[in-house]
This record gives sequence, C-alpha cells and structure tokens, in this order.
Amino acid sequence: MSGKQTKSTTPEGHAGSAGDDRSVAAKLFAILDAFTAPSVVTALTLTAISHRAGVPLSTTHRLVAEWVKWGGLTRQDDGRYEPSLISCRFLSGERIRLCPRNTQQRFANERSV
Repeated sequence: MSGKQTKSTTPEGHAGSAGDDRSVAAKLFAILDAFTAPSVVTALTLTAISHRAGVPLSTTHRLVAEWVKWGGLTRQDDGRYEPSLISCRFLSGERIRLCPRNTQQRFANERSV
C-alpha cells in the first residue's frame, strides 16, 4: 500500500473517508437521509447506514448513537435501526408539525404566495 488515504464518494458525490469535509450536521442529515433511499427495508444495520450515507462506520456509530439519544432513531432488538415517529414525520414532509408555532405560521404564509 502506498500509505495514501483513499477517498471514496457516495452517488451524491459526498466523500466517505477521513477526507470528508462535510459538517457534522451534514453527516447527521446524511444518516437520516439513508432511510429515504428507494428500498422496501425500513430498518438498517450500522454498516448499511454508513454505506448509504457515505460516512465512515466509526462516525456512523457515534452519530447514530446521538440520533437514538435524541429520539430520532430507534434500535431494534436485532441491532438494526429505524426512524422514530419524529423522523418519519420529518422524512415524509410533515416538518411543519415539528416547528415552533411562529415558524409554522411563517412557513404557511410562504407557501400561500
């Protein structure tokens, strides 16, 4: 091996190695977005989440733990993860229900223009 770090990319063009320059927030949303990939599987292993999100497995492990702690993902008995009700609402476009009332009103006004 040459000692150089290789840099893989996801289909969206995001780096998936140590050279990944996305912010932590971008990686968190990439993990959540992994559940929107066209698939009949709703629960994913850490490896599958890592692959779909283009995030290294160790980082995926840490960030998924944060999603679970926050309540955005739930861990099944078999070790797979699935979106919680909060995340399902977010993923299905029902974001407005998660927003503060003043944000809901502003969003509704913008949509009516």
